[in-house]
Amino acid sequence: MRSLPAPYERSKVTCEWLAWLVYQKFWLLTPLDRIRRDLAERSIPLAMSTLVTFIERASDLLAGVDRLHWKQLLGSRWMATDGTGLKVLIPKLPAAHSGYIELYRNDQVAVFQYEADKSGETVAKKLAPFTGTLTADAEHRFNDVFASGRVLEAGCNAHGRRKFRDAEATQPVLAVKGGAFLSTQSRNVRFSAS
Repeated sequence: MRSLPAPYERSKVTCEWLAWLVYQKFWLLTPLDRIRRDLAERSIPLAMSTLVTFIERASDLLAGVDRLHWKQLLGSRWMATDGTGLKVLIPKLPAAHSGYIELYRNDQVAVFQYEADKSGETVAKKLAPFTGTLTADAEHRFNDVFASGRVLEAGCNAHGRRKFRDAEATQPVLAVKGGAFLSTQSRNVRFSAS
């Protein structure tokens, strides 16, 4: 059996090993320190900086796929987005920086992007080529995206749906009806965008 060529020039690992590391880290959600410890127990001592470099190189190799997925999202008629805060350690800063990780997706692809902040200017510039329906939280940072009229706002119903779910214990009939209504509305928005 033949191995794939090295993933990059002067690589110390194979493509298979790099894929295994990415799978461990991002699919199985295994922290790098645990991967490092497990490898050391198998007589494969690696510095944390080496594992981080491997992840960075894998990210570089996948950048073309990421760009294609982003292009597909911007060319689609519907996408959804959500995000959450992310503490980031930046060398020479006294404390962790509060960054932001965003997910953009449709039924075919998903793209995660990091931003240093949640500014509306950044998201408007990023979504400027998009024309269609955007499902997003009701955040002021999306105002400029919707102001152009090229992007139709479809509010995220997750918060409302949680309220209906929470009400099932005290008002089960009304909660089920409310949840069904939100499901119907979500389907209608997505099908009209297709």
